[in-house]
Amino acid sequence: MSTTKESVPSIDIYHTLKLEITSLLLAPGQYISEIETSKRFGVSRTPIRDVFKRLEYNNLVKIIPQKGTIVTPISLARITEYMFIREKVELGIIEELIATITPCQCANIQLILIHQQKLLKDEDIPLSIKSHRFFQLDNDFHAELFKLSMKENLWDILISLLPDYQRFRGVVDNVATIDSLFSLHAHHVAMLDYIKDKDFIALKKIYHEHIYSGMEKISDILTVKDSYFIT
Repeated sequence: MSTTKESVPSIDIYHTLKLEITSLLLAPGQYISEIETSKRFGVSRTPIRDVFKRLEYNNLVKIIPQKGTIVTPISLARITEYMFIREKVELGIIEELIATITPCQCANIQLILIHQQKLLKDEDIPLSIKSHRFFQLDNDFHAELFKLSMKENLWDILISLLPDYQRFRGVVDNVATIDSLFSLHAHHVAMLDYIKDKDFIALKKIYHEHIYSGMEKISDILTVKDSYFIT
């Protein structure tokens, strides 16, 4: 049976391009061709225009008349705003969780930390791959806190709120060192200990350090990837 011209749904094209942008496969400043994209997905240019408009609405691309469509640079201001929002929301989640968490639930979190530790100690895995996998486990750690608080949907909303932060994490991933990854793991271990001890004051301090740790590398990041960012 032959494939029709509009065989790929626009929503699938949108999610594919969004993932490629947030994972930096399509880098900030890179032009995306409407013609080439339509050929790639086997559709006409009309649905591609609609997809580009949606990506522009979400601040992932900029459609420039007479020039084309370009992947937007990462806004440092938006990253700072997102970190503020995430810190307030997640600490609120954890404050509630501390009052009710059970030993079994703590074990769920502990298992993620064990996976992180095994990954970091595996000398056969290259640092670039190790860093990428670790940040996935980092997300698993934080997502588990929301899950145990019965607020999984809120986590989904939070991580989709600002694609700029996802891209920033990808850049941080690229410049991570083994020492910085072990430091993040130590943060997670301390957070679990404070949750068990119901020490919210100490947890707030370590969480703030943890969530803003990527910004400590901003000077190194800008030196290597200055074209990726705007203020």
